[in-house]
Amino acid sequence: MTSVPEARVSVPQRLWRALLGLCLGWVWSSVLGLACLGVVAAWYGGIDTGLSRVKDAPWGATAVCGLFGAVAAIYAASAVSPFMVGGGLRWPVRTSSFLAALVGAVVGALDGALVGDAAEPGAEGRKAAAELAVELGIAGGIVTGLVVGYWLTRRAPHLRAIRPVS
Repeated sequence: MTSVPEARVSVPQRLWRALLGLCLGWVWSSVLGLACLGVVAAWYGGIDTGLSRVKDAPWGATAVCGLFGAVAAIYAASAVSPFMVGGGLRWPVRTSSFLAALVGAVVGALDGALVGDAAEPGAEGRKAAAELAVELGIAGGIVTGLVVGYWLTRRAPHLRAIRPVS
């Protein structure tokens, strides 16, 4: 059994994949947000107490900006990667969206945490840092989606669908 040469993917198919990837990005980022809220609630004994303590903590801006950057990167990477993936993968949208979300979450969290750590004290500094974390998360997510999509198309033969040649 050999694999069929890579099939061309039309522009409407790519746009449909990007839309589906964006929907999956919503799912992946919701899971991350709920997990973070669950950790805060479990650590501090309640969601209200936890959020007020995180807000007042010296590392609070770093954590919140890291979360904002990760969520933005997940959205962007999950939409761009399925758009970039060529034909021949078994589950192109699900595979590329999930892998891009994983890598994008790490990139966005690191970007956001660095921005949050450099934020000036006070409400205005934290607000500006959160906005910058989202913007950097989107940019990092786009780059991550491009890289993951390229890698899945060109460098991941073990994920290809094997079809018999007729």
